[in-house]
Amino acid sequence: KEDSVTKHIKQIFTTVLNNEYIPDTKNKVTEKLKEITISKTILSFSINIIIIIFASYFLTSSAVSISEILRISPLIVGFVIVAAATSVPDAVISYSNARKGDIGDSITNVIGSNIFDILMGLSIPIFIAVIIGLKPVLIFGNIELIIGLLFSTLLLAYLFNRKKLLNKKHAFLFLVLYIIFILYAIYLAYI
Repeated sequence: KEDSVTKHIKQIFTTVLNNEYIPDTKNKVTEKLKEITISKTILSFSINIIIIIFASYFLTSSAVSISEILRISPLIVGFVIVAAATSVPDAVISYSNARKGDIGDSITNVIGSNIFDILMGLSIPIFIAVIIGLKPVLIFGNIELIIGLLFSTLLLAYLFNRKKLLNKKHAFLFLVLYIIFILYAIYLAYI
């Protein structure tokens, strides 16, 4: 049975693309959609974006509070708690796709999200800071973390390009690499 998140995502994209039918996972037309106009879809999308913006603000301020209350380094909170929390929607989408056997959509979702996070998540705040009159300086002293990100991305590309599939061994490898990353972030926070 299809989960509600996947069904909702299919409804939005199918409505936008052909405004008529939604196929099920077996590519059969299963039901005619209710009349959903483009304006209703855009309004729903906009409202959800606004909710995400406010939720992100509260997530960040809560993370700072957690860091201060528990006297945990902001590095750990940022790299572990906030990163994991902001990746939950991606994980849900990837999980839904993987359950349907559509690993390709899972991979494109993860890669696309990370590209957006890196390129837009760094540039937009800097532009906003400049617009409001600040002189932003991005200071990051742990270049090995960026090298680790680059390595994991290249490893993913290599493994996926070899046979155009990822298997349990690859999944286990990435899980181990993530655990190593978390342990290293904790180490950095306390040295």
